[in-house]
Amino acid sequence: MTAEEAEKMKTEGPQGSDQDNIELKNAILDCAEPICSEIERSIDYFRSTFGADYIKHVYLSGGSSRIAGLSANLSQRLGIETDLVNPLLKIQYNKKNIDAGKLESIKTIGAVAIGLGLRKIGDK
Repeated sequence: MTAEEAEKMKTEGPQGSDQDNIELKNAILDCAEPICSEIERSIDYFRSTFGADYIKHVYLSGGSSRIAGLSANLSQRLGIETDLVNPLLKIQYNKKNIDAGKLESIKTIGAVAIGLGLRKIGDK
């Protein structure tokens, strides 16, 4: 399968039976276990150092943040509401010139680029 097909399957699941979807989702979440554990350890360290009340919400970004079930898995493990970041939330754009579906597909991987693009000359 091509890289595009694999990426689509990673984020949307296979086009087979529900059992295939569950098995693939579980396999992908198993592969994401090391990063989930690292996030959990970081949150636990922060909580022990600064207290649990400081962390109210976790926002995920990057291409793998769209893995089906990852946000819910982390939310359950951390006991904190977890969502995908939306850097386009307060950005207006001309809907005639930009495809809304394309923007939806790149919003989690475009957070850094969008943030840098919004900077003004002299910002640090």
